[in-house]
Amino acid sequence: MSLDVEQSDCPCPLPLECEEVYYLPVESETRKKFSQLSARVEKLEAGAPTPSGFKDQPKWIVIPVIGGVVTLLISVLGTLLTVAWFFASGGTSIKSDIAAIKSQVSSLADDVRLLKDHAMKSQLKLGTDVLGADPLAGSRYLSDVANVAKRDKVSVNPQLLVEPTEQVLRIASSGPTASAAWQAALDLVSYRSFLNEIDAPLDKDYRMLNETDPNWRISWDLDGDRTKVRLFVSGGAVPGGRAAIYDRIGQEVSISRGPARFTLTGPGIAHIDGLHLKNVIFKNIHIRYSGGPIILENVYFVNCTFDAAPSDKSRLLVSEIVKSAGVSLKIG
Repeated sequence: MSLDVEQSDCPCPLPLECEEVYYLPVESETRKKFSQLSARVEKLEAGAPTPSGFKDQPKWIVIPVIGGVVTLLISVLGTLLTVAWFFASGGTSIKSDIAAIKSQVSSLADDVRLLKDHAMKSQLKLGTDVLGADPLAGSRYLSDVANVAKRDKVSVNPQLLVEPTEQVLRIASSGPTASAAWQAALDLVSYRSFLNEIDAPLDKDYRMLNETDPNWRISWDLDGDRTKVRLFVSGGAVPGGRAAIYDRIGQEVSISRGPARFTLTGPGIAHIDGLHLKNVIFKNIHIRYSGGPIILENVYFVNCTFDAAPSDKSRLLVSEIVKSAGVSLKIG
């Protein structure tokens, strides 16, 4: 048997006198291994039993595998024990810490709300104090407070607006400063409408309703670009006595079942004179009222603005909207 070795694999050609030193031992060892393998193959083909060396060899293959499996199981067990320990001790502690942090955040939020309420109360009191000495300046100051608070989305307790509104409404009934006082009342009620966002009912099953939908009678009176106004029904179908109404007074249709709520969304302008409204939400709508008869049952004005000529009926409407998020009122 000859052994061919390519010298191109070597970093440099070997001198002839070194060839025996490098190649002859390799060739001799290779011949020896080849002879041993040939002999073992012949014995296996002849049915002879495998030598003891080969009987033991599979053990050296299996043992590392078994060792690897055992190591893996130990690692998994250690991980499970670590997780169990985490939830039994450290996890519980962390959960407690998170709960404590949430409690502190909630408490801090309450403190912030109290600070906002205190600041707004101070500003409103300052305005009402000025009203007594200078109704014009006091009215303009309250208008500014309401407009800035709404613009900056300052959330406070809505009941803080009740007393200042009542005061400007009294001034708005007569006198040279009635116009400024009436504007202050409209600004305060608009701010109150902004605060109604968190108090208005929130349904999940909204469906847009067309003005000509044959299932429900809707009588709305809109100005401006009507294409941006949307009317939705929500709350599912309920018995007719509990169903929403958006119709002319005296023209209400008796129905066996109807939608629980109507929601009119803007931007848009809606006239409410002469309407019977029940379970209706106006959202982002400019409300116009001219002092006509209205029937309101559980009606919400959310982030709306108002335009109304000063009158006893208009003052009554403004007063009721400021007092409560959901308005129920009948004006003949």
